[in-house]
Amino acid sequence: MISYEPKPFTEEVNYTRKSPVVQLFKLLACLGALFVGVFILLGMSTDFLAGFVPVSWEKSIGEMYDSAFPVNMHDPRTRRLHGLLEQLTPHMEESDSRLTYSICVEDNSMVNAMALPGGRIVVFSGLLRELRSDQEILFVLAHELGHFHHRDHLRRLGRGLITLLISSMIPGPSGGSASGVVDVIANSMNMAYSRSQERDADLYALELLYKATGSTQGAEAFMRRLESMEPDLGLLYFFSTHPSPAERREYISEASAWYERGE
Repeated sequence: MISYEPKPFTEEVNYTRKSPVVQLFKLLACLGALFVGVFILLGMSTDFLAGFVPVSWEKSIGEMYDSAFPVNMHDPRTRRLHGLLEQLTPHMEESDSRLTYSICVEDNSMVNAMALPGGRIVVFSGLLRELRSDQEILFVLAHELGHFHHRDHLRRLGRGLITLLISSMIPGPSGGSASGVVDVIANSMNMAYSRSQERDADLYALELLYKATGSTQGAEAFMRRLESMEPDLGLLYFFSTHPSPAERREYISEASAWYERGE
């Protein structure tokens, strides 16, 4: 008969042989992969549904910004911009006529412009000072019209709500490790998505500019100057909402060559 001799237990029986740090990283990696998959799926759904948002809803959202960015037709800068805008709108697609477009000139040193829901374009005076010709102004306005054409503001709003929803579903204290990972991944993906929107708006602007004027030279001139004005931030553009000026100048030059010379 075989005798059984029980082995004595050691204190190690209560400890895992796997490093808790490694397990934590595995958990965070799985969480990150799950979040990326869910975010991509929901983001694609949001992009699809944005095309079906009623115009009345879009205008209602835009009305919230009217008092902050009013249109002052007594300002000669505003009248000039509206005159240039009228050169572009007849060449837009019929579906883009759902909105009435207007321009607010905001006295601010920022070299920027933005499209608000409902058809309002805000152009900062700092940008106006850098624009040297009507062609360059037309390109900037066409870029903002591109955002309306693609309904980018609604897409961004939807993706922002998705990020907030998923973050709120992560268990644990606010600002914890899991929540921090979600925020980093979401911000990185949203920045990448924003850069793709800006690229699409640039290319749309080139097409609209060429339809309206028969030339795209204003876009190239402005992007070359913008590139010389801004320092090259290298990898930091990974965290930017816009492609680098060098990248924008490159793809705009390539697309312009096709329009100008049929290359």
